[in-house]
Amino acid sequence: MAFSLRAHWKKRFDRWMAERIPPCRKVTLDRRIIYILPISNGFMFITACGLVFIAAINYAVSLAFGLAFLMVSIFILAILYGFNNLNRLNLTGQFSPSVFCGEEACFKVLLSRSAKRKHEALELNFPDSNITHVDLAVQDQEKVNVFSHAAHRGDF
Repeated sequence: MAFSLRAHWKKRFDRWMAERIPPCRKVTLDRRIIYILPISNGFMFITACGLVFIAAINYAVSLAFGLAFLMVSIFILAILYGFNNLNRLNLTGQFSPSVFCGEEACFKVLLSRSAKRKHEALELNFPDSNITHVDLAVQDQEKVNVFSHAAHRGDF
């Protein structure tokens, strides 16, 4: 059995998340449970920012400094706008039918918002499954289906 560093960190991260956010039927997203973490594209963007900054220092090019600072500011603004889009979003789990192992499970989620907030371009999905897109800009609530492949028996 080979040791996988990625699997080890994923298991550790999943355990940490389960301790911080216990499962419940209804949740309101706020600053305590919204985590915006960079994925591989984000790490590549950060690396590109660093390389442009190092090149700017090495060659003393003012335009490269401006590009590096612009890239960092866009990165920070993307994080802030992403957080603002998710803040105060209500998710409520609805009844979902039972499925057999190997079938695709359909989980029904009710998304709702307050009258003052708009939540746009939301994507809900489980890892390695189809993505469900939804906008809460016009209506106050919407029921969406989130799909996942039932790979093993028992509760998820």
